[in-house]
Amino acid sequence: MKITEKLFEAYLKCPLKCFLLSANEPMTPGLYAAWVRGQNDSYRNCQANRLAAEVLPNECIISPQRIEDVRGARWRLAINVTIREKNLQSNIHAVRKIPPMGRGRRRQFIPVRLIVRNKLTRDDKLLLAFDAHVLSEHLGRPIARGPLVHGDNGTTVSVNIAILLKTVRQVTSRIAKVLSTDSPPDLVLNRHCVECEFQPTCNRKAKEKDDLSLMSGILEKERKNLNKKGIFTVTHLSYMFRPRRKSKRSSDKGDRFTLTWRESPTGISIT
Repeated sequence: MKITEKLFEAYLKCPLKCFLLSANEPMTPGLYAAWVRGQNDSYRNCQANRLAAEVLPNECIISPQRIEDVRGARWRLAINVTIREKNLQSNIHAVRKIPPMGRGRRRQFIPVRLIVRNKLTRDDKLLLAFDAHVLSEHLGRPIARGPLVHGDNGTTVSVNIAILLKTVRQVTSRIAKVLSTDSPPDLVLNRHCVECEFQPTCNRKAKEKDDLSLMSGILEKERKNLNKKGIFTVTHLSYMFRPRRKSKRSSDKGDRFTLTWRESPTGISIT
């Protein structure tokens, strides 16, 4: 099975999601997940049109069938480019072609990724590095840097791809290992679940198992430490609860407020 950019992105969020996607498990996206997908698609189309408007009509191609067929064409921007190389595949948002800068130098092909969020994450940079890795393997030439276009203002950030390639290769190796087995990875709920298409299924299974990940306040490191002690469910964890012992010092203190009855001409007053 080919490792696509969707499987790569899913693994960064949750290894189990990557496995379920590869197995074509039925998805039941919630309202929020559908809204996130719609926002991503809308932003991608809007920014792609903006990039296309920056070049002449005959210098932009959309969804080329094979990038080999257009290497000699006079295009500067390709939108929605699918690259396949060995066991890798990536649907690149856009590719810029830069003419050679001087004699003896080759033209450059630079991948562009469009992100709706105003604040970029490391996963966004790794996804761009994955696009560059697949394109680089296909063309047989290195790609050192690439732009991320993101946010409401379409801000462009240049990413150093060279320093991320080692991590990309490690992640693709782990994905290949996950896809080569029949047993799914461990179910662990995390922050990505609210926008995941498999949330209802995973949430139901977690409740059936009484899994510790149901408690969002427990960090991954704490959960692993509890597992080493033989604690795997919320019920197991509840047996560890002990009420706090009352301090002797606090028992010696009197009440903070006292009631004093006094008779007055108008009646009894309390102070």
